Amino acid sequence: MIFYFSSTGNSKYVADYLARQTGERLIDVSKAGLKQEWKYTLDKDERLGFVFPIYAWGPPSLVLKVIKRLEIEGGERAYCYMVCTCGDDTGCTTALFRRALKAKGWKLSCGFSLAMPNTYVCLPGFDVDSAEMAQAKVDATRKRLPEVCRILQAKTENHFEVNPGKMPRLKSYVLRPLFNRFLVSDRPFHSNEACNGCSLCQKLCPVENIRMSEGHPQWQGRCIGCLRCYHRCPQHAIEYGNQTRKKGQYFYRRTSERSI
Repeated sequence: MIFYFSSTGNSKYVADYLARQTGERLIDVSKAGLKQEWKYTLDKDERLGFVFPIYAWGPPSLVLKVIKRLEIEGGERAYCYMVCTCGDDTGCTTALFRRALKAKGWKLSCGFSLAMPNTYVCLPGFDVDSAEMAQAKVDATRKRLPEVCRILQAKTENHFEVNPGKMPRLKSYVLRPLFNRFLVSDRPFHSNEACNGCSLCQKLCPVENIRMSEGHPQWQGRCIGCLRCYHRCPQHAIEYGNQTRKKGQYFYRRTSERSI
C-alpha cells in the first residue's frame, strides 16, 4: 500500500512507478483526507509506503495530519518506508517522519530522497529550474528508481539514502517552524488580467481552498503552500504578491517522458 501526495507531479511519477513495479495499491493522501477515509487493511506481507515532496525541509503538513488520522490494520508489523522528492536537500525529514510513524506504533525501516525539478517560487531568488537542469534531475531519478524499487521489494532494513544537506537541524528545527508560521499563507495569491475564469485552480486544489467569485479565484485561508494552483494555471494568471513575476511554471507530464 502506497500513500502519496503530489502537487506538481514529481511525487506522483515516483509513486506510479513504485506501484507498477510492486503491484501495490496507490492512495492519494489529499483525496483520502477530503473523503475522510482513514481505515485500511494491509494484505499479508504488504509494505506500507509513503511518497511525498519536501516542503521547507520536512514532510508536508497535510501528509503528517493524515498520518495522525490513519487506522491501518497490520501497520505495526508492516515494512514501512518513505520516498521523498526534493529540489535539493531534505534537512531532518527522516527524523521528523520517523517520529510521526512511531506515534502510530509503526517503524520506519527505509528511506530515499530523489532530486526532482524545483517548484518553490514564492521568495526572492527562488525559481523553477532551467529546462536543462530539470531534465537532468528527472533523468537521474529515472535511473535510480529500479535500484530503489529492488531495495524496497527486498524489505531491506535500516537502509537510508537521503540528502540532508548542510546544517539540517537548523533548517528543519529552526527555519521550518518559522517558515510554516509566517510564510505559508494564501493572502498574497491573486489572479491577474490573463485569468479567463476556467476554474481549473479550484478543481485541482488538494484541500478545496479555492472558490470562484465573479470569474476569479478567491483563496479561503486553508492553504498548505503546495503551489499546484500557480503551476497548473494554463494562462499563468496566478501570482503570489509580486514575488512570482517573470518566474516559471513546472508540472511533470507523463504524456511525454521528456516533457518538462
